[in-house]
Amino acid sequence: MKVVILTALALFVAGCSSPRTSDYLDAGTTVVALAGGAVEANPIFGIADNNPVGTGVAVLAAKTVGRTVVDQVVPEDQREQAHHTIDSFSVGAACNNVGVIAGISNPVAVGLVCGLAYYVAKSPARSAQNS
Repeated sequence: MKVVILTALALFVAGCSSPRTSDYLDAGTTVVALAGGAVEANPIFGIADNNPVGTGVAVLAAKTVGRTVVDQVVPEDQREQAHHTIDSFSVGAACNNVGVIAGISNPVAVGLVCGLAYYVAKSPARSAQNS
């Protein structure tokens, strides 16, 4: 049944916005961490039962749906900032995953610092000021 749900989810997102590099980074590091024996902490992705590929697909699907909602609901002048915020969460999650893979004692802190640093360094508002 779970395979059917994941397949339906993959078909659903086929017509959605495209994932960005940060989304692939999060999904890829999630797959590697789970393949190495880690356990997915996000209950939303529990549908995949810690199957590395299933969880990676679920992560990409969730990000893709989120980006589609941004593209359809958020006013056009605010979309870049909204996508940047999703990028920041994805980078933070990927850094957390790398911390888990590396076996550091507090990967969540690493993820928070990476996500925040990315948010500040790559901010669309900051880029506009530097132009």
